[in-house]
Amino acid sequence: MTPPVWELIDLAARWVHVIAGIMWIGNSLLFNWLDRTLAHSSKPGEGMLGESWLLHSGGFYFVEKTQLTGQPLPPTLHWFKWQAYTTWLSGAALLVAVYWVGGRAAMADPGVAPLSHGAAVAVGIAAVFGGVALYELVQRTIGTRSANVANLVLLAAFVAVVYALTHLLNGRAAFLHVGAMLGSIMAGNVAMTIVPSQRALVKTVTGTGPADASISARAKRVSITNNYVTFPVIALMVSSHYPSLYFQRLSWLILLVIVATGAAVRHIMNVRYTFAPWKLALAATIALAVGALTVLR
Repeated sequence: MTPPVWELIDLAARWVHVIAGIMWIGNSLLFNWLDRTLAHSSKPGEGMLGESWLLHSGGFYFVEKTQLTGQPLPPTLHWFKWQAYTTWLSGAALLVAVYWVGGRAAMADPGVAPLSHGAAVAVGIAAVFGGVALYELVQRTIGTRSANVANLVLLAAFVAVVYALTHLLNGRAAFLHVGAMLGSIMAGNVAMTIVPSQRALVKTVTGTGPADASISARAKRVSITNNYVTFPVIALMVSSHYPSLYFQRLSWLILLVIVATGAAVRHIMNVRYTFAPWKLALAATIALAVGALTVLR
């Protein structure tokens, strides 16, 4: 295909990617907020877990969280999955159009490693899909026995991948591919764990299948992963606009600081309703991150 065609694909995929990403992240933040702010239900004897009143767009909304124990499913049940799928599909199209085939951005850098464009593309593909495969393997083996050990293994693997990519690829491509790997893990969590868990829950409620506690437990675990990875992924997706971050000798440390800061900010937002000095903690986290990035640059 000609360069103008790749440019149109780039534009269309980027447009869809941003809109779908906003929808996916917005849904995630809203449901996390609901879970942390639900008041005690006024009907606790009917399987109700909590309720909340919302005011928006000139109207009041009443939300209940329920187990639907012994009750029929409502005629209309809204699922939240296509925002995640569309975000991933459009992001994959962007990788192809901008880096892998379209050639709109460099993957290799002779000053970093003597790789051809094809070899650099292979490294990027291996990082994205290999990262998802490793994550799933660890979650389904070690994670079923000890979530803490699984998290330590995944953290060590993540640091190794970050170090490797920043020493093999162009700095901009390295940052984007780490973000693509994390985003792919998030979308994989939705497709391979969260949605199957929801399908199992529906079968349990309708009496067409037994409850599987292991699926629900894994879904909760990976939902927490998605919660904490959201902010780092956003930062890495926009990092291409800031060459002073990725064109540095210690770019791998800069990337890790960005990811750690995003996860820390998300944690503070998660606990702010039960942690009184959350504003001070947020300010301190941001100050430490700015200081670390200043020193590393």
